[in-house]
Amino acid sequence: MVITQDELAARRSCIGASDAGIILGLSPWKSPADLWHDKVYGCTFKGNAATRRGNLFEPLVIQQFEEWGVINGLGDPTVVVPDVRYERCWTTKNGTVVPFRANTDGVVVTEGCHPKQYDRYLYGECVPQTVVEAKTARSIDHWGLPGTSDVPDTYLVQTCVQMWCSGAEHAYIPVQSGFDFYVYSVPRPDEVKLEEIIETCAEWWAAHVTTKTKPDGPPASVAVLTTIPRTEGSSIALDESVHATIMEWERTKRQRQLLVAKERELKQQLLAALDNAEMGELPQGFLTYLANRKGHRTLKWEDNPRWNTTE
Repeated sequence: MVITQDELAARRSCIGASDAGIILGLSPWKSPADLWHDKVYGCTFKGNAATRRGNLFEPLVIQQFEEWGVINGLGDPTVVVPDVRYERCWTTKNGTVVPFRANTDGVVVTEGCHPKQYDRYLYGECVPQTVVEAKTARSIDHWGLPGTSDVPDTYLVQTCVQMWCSGAEHAYIPVQSGFDFYVYSVPRPDEVKLEEIIETCAEWWAAHVTTKTKPDGPPASVAVLTTIPRTEGSSIALDESVHATIMEWERTKRQRQLLVAKERELKQQLLAALDNAEMGELPQGFLTYLANRKGHRTLKWEDNPRWNTTE
């Protein structure tokens, strides 16, 4: 589903399917503290190369999945209604009602469904048998065998929440990786396991977002912390322990400046040693200063694998 700024604003009021993996500490891109800041202060993320690539290729991934579905017996034709949203609430043990929202990339229309019923899927009125979560990936080295549910944990939890919100019994994750296309299949887990995921996420929301209490653990990333709205002219008293962090920060900045200057000096000496050549040879390896397709040159050292460092 293409994520607009309006959609980002709406997501502040609920737990999204993609939030679940973050809350459980499974996301490699975002921490629970980052998510807390997004929910409390608002998300200022405007997208990056990966999200733009995902938005661009998502319709193509869905189209390829429909073709895959025909070949693999999902239906002829296999029809996916794109961008279907489902909402559901969970009540925690202490009585807090927590809203969940699943923005699926699509749902597979039940075989024999009349075209006039498509709108019922689109508006989340029909319970789908299958939800679809399209992905693009640079590599699937960290994924398991296609056709299985061996997918990154954060995506597995995401589809579990989608199935819980929608009532679906199955989820497919079609993945475009370069010129290759794969499909992963995730069955609905047993209800006890599914409700454990929902309860854990809801308890986190009740304990931290509802009360605006920061979660334990490392603070949010610098990218998130720099976007917090600041009150002009405001001031707070810092804990005395912060002074040690300030001093270490100042020392680190000075060390970095010295290292950058030293690196520049050494690079100058190496470029001078190369004269007008693109490569310099030593028994231990090769020093190169080669241009890429755009004409930008990079100074690199490559070890000679045949050189015996013990001699």
